[in-house]
Order: sequence, then structure tokens, then C-alpha cells
Amino acid sequence: MTPAARADEERRLIAEAVQRLVARTPQRSDGKLTIATLAAESGVSRQRLSEYHADLITEFRAQTTGVPVGSPAISALSAQLADAHERIRELEAANTALDEKIRTLCAVIAELTHAISAANVVALPARKRRSP
Repeated sequence: MTPAARADEERRLIAEAVQRLVARTPQRSDGKLTIATLAAESGVSRQRLSEYHADLITEFRAQTTGVPVGSPAISALSAQLADAHERIRELEAANTALDEKIRTLCAVIAELTHAISAANVVALPARKRRSP
């Protein structure tokens, strides 16, 4: 079976399982409206279901929760998530700038410490060489 044919067959099995679960007539599971139950009902592994058929999971959730896929609540949450990601990027950039300032100030402190310490150094007189 080709990969495309396998994917088509899995999609058909998943769609049938969704119909049975929504209609409350499960054949291979306990009938709970969960992704694990959908995987068991369809006979498709949960990993494969999540990896290759995420759109069907979204549709299943929309049918079982009563929240349409493009609802305002989901749009609002998506906007909040995007704002949060943008804020994270801004904070990471500010953190990087502060790290640079800290490194610079540490270098300045070290330089000033050496300059102050140099004033306390007493130069020894030059040695006189003995003639042989």
C-alpha cells in the first residue's frame, strides 16, 4: 500500500470513528469523547493520528465541545498567544542588552580596580650590578 493510499484509508477510518463517537454508537472503545478513544475507535495509533491527521483532531474537538473551529473565543486566545510570544521576544532582546551592559561594567570595574591598585605599588630601586 502506498503512503498516499494508507493516509486516505486512515482518514476514512478516522472519519467513520468520529461519526460513531458523536452518534454515541462506539464499536471498539468505551465511547468517551477523547483523542485516545478516537484513536482506539478508528484503529489508528494515537501518535499517527496526532502527527498526520491533526486537522481531523481539530474537527473532532469542534464537534464534541460545541466550539466552532473559527469561533471568536479561539481567535481571541490565538491573538493573546501571539501577543505573549511577541512580549517574550522583546524581553529576550532586553535581557541580551542588559547582559552586554553587565559585561561592559564588569570590565570597567576590573580596569578601575587595577588602576587604583597600581597607585599603591611601590617601585623598588634599580639593582646595582657588581663588577667582576
